[in-house]
Amino acid sequence: MKYKIYSNIFQLCWGLRFHRKLKEDEAVILKPSKEMPIRLSMFFVFSPITALWVDKNNIITHVENLRPFTYSKKKKALYMVELPLTNKYKVGMRFKIE
Repeated sequence: MKYKIYSNIFQLCWGLRFHRKLKEDEAVILKPSKEMPIRLSMFFVFSPITALWVDKNNIITHVENLRPFTYSKKKKALYMVELPLTNKYKVGMRFKIE
């Protein structure tokens, strides 16, 4: 899987806004400086995605399929993974950035 890591404040705030649709083997990883509550805004993101909240032990703590122009729930995470719409990830699974 190819991924981009977004870690500066501009990248974290902008995310996938006005971005082309992610390909099946692409992902964006939002990595703030510390574990914190994170909520995604899908405003001006034009394709649905699957979002994974991952804790400090690399365990998926929350999974949400999001549609354009919606908000996610606010959940604590060390990092978030934004993927093309999929159902292959479940809470409790391990997800490690390689």
